[in-house]
Amino acid sequence: MGAASAVEFCLIAVAIAIVVWKADRIEQTLELQRAAHVRLESAVQGGQQAERQAAEADVRASQTRLTQDISGLLTALSVIAVGLLLSLGLGLLAVRHYVLRTVQGFARAADALESTNAPFRMEWTGPAEFEGLAARFNRIQERLHTESAAKSLIETREAAMVAALNTEMAANAETLRVVKRAAQAWRQTFDAVDFVLLTVDRHLVVQRVNRAAVNLLGGGFEDWIGRPLSDFPDRQPWRAIRTLLDDVFVDGRPLSGQIEDGAVWEYACTGLPAASDVAVVWARDISPMAELRRAVARSEAMGAMGELLAGVAHEVRNPLFAITALLDAWSLKPQAQEGPFLPALRREVTRMRQLMEELLEYGRPFNPSLVVRDLQTVAMEAVSILSTPARDRGVAIHADVSGLVQMDAARMLRVFLNLVQNALDHSPAGTSVDVLSERFSDAGQPMVRITVRDRGPGFAEADLPRVFHPFFTRRPGGTGLGLPIVQRIVDEHGGTVSAGNHPGGGALIRVELPLATAAASA
Repeated sequence: MGAASAVEFCLIAVAIAIVVWKADRIEQTLELQRAAHVRLESAVQGGQQAERQAAEADVRASQTRLTQDISGLLTALSVIAVGLLLSLGLGLLAVRHYVLRTVQGFARAADALESTNAPFRMEWTGPAEFEGLAARFNRIQERLHTESAAKSLIETREAAMVAALNTEMAANAETLRVVKRAAQAWRQTFDAVDFVLLTVDRHLVVQRVNRAAVNLLGGGFEDWIGRPLSDFPDRQPWRAIRTLLDDVFVDGRPLSGQIEDGAVWEYACTGLPAASDVAVVWARDISPMAELRRAVARSEAMGAMGELLAGVAHEVRNPLFAITALLDAWSLKPQAQEGPFLPALRREVTRMRQLMEELLEYGRPFNPSLVVRDLQTVAMEAVSILSTPARDRGVAIHADVSGLVQMDAARMLRVFLNLVQNALDHSPAGTSVDVLSERFSDAGQPMVRITVRDRGPGFAEADLPRVFHPFFTRRPGGTGLGLPIVQRIVDEHGGTVSAGNHPGGGALIRVELPLATAAASA
């Protein structure tokens, strides 16, 4: 490419020299031609024929010379142009070879760079003009290689981190599944508890309640979780729980208590462990258990009292028979028929004999050999026995009782006799005593409820807690053993008895007994 440039320069220099030379010759020829024209004009004007011909010959000669000079100049310029074109073509070929070689070198470097990540350095042997570009290429390649190595290292670390993260995520997922299963099991256990259970923080805000608590409160879980205990109903056991927690959050010790407000509630708090702001509280309605305890205590007390009274009655009965025999013998004397003393003694002896019979009945031991009998038979027998006293008092007895029950028939007859007799004793003339029954279910156990109602004044509210206490009575001449005997017999048969007043007036006694299996299936 340098040689082509030198040739072009020489051709241009020659062209310039030829043009200058030819221009000088043309200028000289033009001067000669002008001088010839001047002589020709002078000869024509002077009429000099010879001078004129010589001038014309000079003009023609100068014209020919000018033509030859111009033609030589054009020829020289054409030759020079052709030389320049040839030189330019050669230069273009050299440029093409020069550029192609450079491009091929960079193409080879690019192929090597693309085909491998190994370090590659372009050793430039081409034109010097591109040596700087090759150096820049090498620097770029080195930077790319460094960045590629760093990227590869980062990718390796990222892969290791992703693998470790996946492993940790898998472990966390398994831990989460275990925690979820444990939380679900805890919730199921929490909700499966059949008594009130809740967790409360130091601000007395409820964090968790179980299903038993929601059933007692009403609504749903979301209605009570997150609410303060002060928003809970103002009744038991919530009042007792609030008072208990006030004490627990002071010293953190476990506390418990029991309160009776209609139902009997037992409640407790586990205390406040160290570094914990949540206390666990539970409350349980132990009314059936409390009633069972009272029934057991009452049965034990009645059993002990029955044994004592039975012993006393047995010891008193013999002297009482002797007194009765003496009265019978004394009544045979004529002088004994006069005066009020003998009838009064007979009345008192009769009352003492009745008391002894009731004491013996109260103290009679329990007969475990029970048989299935229909209550209707026993009830109708009691009504038949008391029909005459009822007519004498002007009181009607309406009985509609049925149900198969395992019973000691004689003892169950005493229940109906005592209840109906007690109702007759408090019924005004012209009224009636209703003895009815109905069936119901208590926790899946078929039961029968017997009600005995009179139309008398009913029980005084203050007397209701004591009506089943032995010897408690408001009726003149009463022994106070009729209802206690009923209670003891009903307890022996696995039932309950309660006393109250009917909304329409009069006393109302309820006896509840379990039905026999045959009756339940029927």
